[in-house]
Amino acid sequence: MDENPDFNYNPKLLSDANHDMNFDCRDNDTMGLYNYYVADAPYEQRTRQNRTIVFQDGERTMGYVSLSMSDLYVSKSEKTALKAGEEQRNYPSIYVSRLAVDNNYRGMHKGISIMAFCVGFAVYMSKYLGCKFLVLYTNKHWHTYYRDECGFTLLEEIDGVYWMLRKITHADMGKYDKHDQFLQVLKSLEE
Repeated sequence: MDENPDFNYNPKLLSDANHDMNFDCRDNDTMGLYNYYVADAPYEQRTRQNRTIVFQDGERTMGYVSLSMSDLYVSKSEKTALKAGEEQRNYPSIYVSRLAVDNNYRGMHKGISIMAFCVGFAVYMSKYLGCKFLVLYTNKHWHTYYRDECGFTLLEEIDGVYWMLRKITHADMGKYDKHDQFLQVLKSLEE
């Protein structure tokens, strides 16, 4: 991922006030991301199943991500490949349940910026709850994007579903731990 992530966005927790119904990610939407945003995200936000964060350009939503706590089970054979450690088998993780970019903002690296936010958020959360990985699932169309552009590794593919992970590294910790602009972004979520 970019060494200098773009933090020029306005992230907010999804609310009735910022639920932009003009957001449209339906081009090549093979995973139901538009329907999730319109119908399910508000409910899951209210019930705290996920926390959906919208990224805005003025009043317009350029993208969103839904995050929740998770854990990642790692078998003994996978530990060596992941360099995950010796004893622990379940690793605290943040699950990126949905990430989408509005059609009008595609090709502008906004998805990479949103994922950079997710990495920074994982670094921040690791101070309080522990977090070793970001985990997501995607399809054949998008798995190479997450691998090549965002540093994810394929964990397994089952019936066309690609489970991927990204380890939170010491380099990530150095990049986000004391990044004043990123800390301001996190504080803005509470406003």
